[in-house]
Amino acid sequence: MNKIENELRNLIILRYGTINNFCKKEGVANSTISTIFSRGVQNANITTIIRICKALHISTDALAEGQIVFNSSNDEELLELTDLITMLEVRRDSLRLSLDNRPLEADDIDDLIRLSKLSVDFLREKFKFIEDRLGGESK
Repeated sequence: MNKIENELRNLIILRYGTINNFCKKEGVANSTISTIFSRGVQNANITTIIRICKALHISTDALAEGQIVFNSSNDEELLELTDLITMLEVRRDSLRLSLDNRPLEADDIDDLIRLSKLSVDFLREKFKFIEDRLGGESK
């Protein structure tokens, strides 16, 4: 297994726990992933590589060059979630949210905001951990 295939394998395991979990969730055959690891990324079907890169939020072009580079979409998704949290905070008093046909009280909305903030913090740490584990080769 070459360096890039090993890094790809490690990233899949970091994000999904196992190669099998990745294959099940993303609809890629185990044999296809095995072939990529043994024969190399360069010899894989382009459709499969695009699917893998999209699932892992990495650049297809960079992978073709033998590098793992995260797409900026991770940051954009976190910004969108942060914007949603800000909107919840600003409009807290005028929101009419319900759960299971039960109106949410102000305390429920505060809990939702706190949980959302924790989720953003967790995702930031997870992305940083993955980038650190890959040796800083990603953006």
